[in-house]
Parts: sequence; C-alpha cells; structure tokens
Amino acid sequence: MVKKYQTETVTGKFITEHPDIIFNAPTYKGDIIQIAGKSFWGGVGSAKHTMIITNYGVYKGQINYQLSYHSADTSDKNLLEMAETHPNDYFIFYSIN
Repeated sequence: MVKKYQTETVTGKFITEHPDIIFNAPTYKGDIIQIAGKSFWGGVGSAKHTMIITNYGVYKGQINYQLSYHSADTSDKNLLEMAETHPNDYFIFYSIN
C-alpha cells in the first residue's frame, strides 16, 4: 500500500503574518514540518531541520502548533516562535494521510 501525503510550502514571514491560515490548514498532530533554506535561485532549498507536530498551544494569544524535535531535545516549541526566528526560510508542511 502506498501512503499519500500533501505538502504546502510557505515562508516563516507568511506564517507570522497569517497564523490563522496556517492553523486552519488540514495539518494535525503527527504531521511533519521541515525548515528549508533558499536555493541559489531563491526557491526552496534543501531541508535543514525536521519537526513533528505533537500538540496545540498558544503563543502571543494565537493558537497554533507545538513542535518537537531531537536536534536539541526540544518538546512543544510553538510554530509561530520558530517562524519568527526563521522569517526568510521556507517551512514545508507534510500532511500525512
């Protein structure tokens, strides 16, 4: 059986400016988000960080996703907080079906 998934790619700046659009997308606990830099031509480059959605939380009054990852043994870091520190990077959302 082949697993299917959908992707959506936006910048960190888009996430911080439109958190309601991001949170209302079909993305749920267990889905994956990767951070990628820009390629030489300005498009999406190689992924440099992978996170899993583990919970829902609030950051600066806005409900959003909580992310966990192993590179720094981090649990429940808010997506909006990550987007603020990576405004020019791309965030690739993998909605696993």
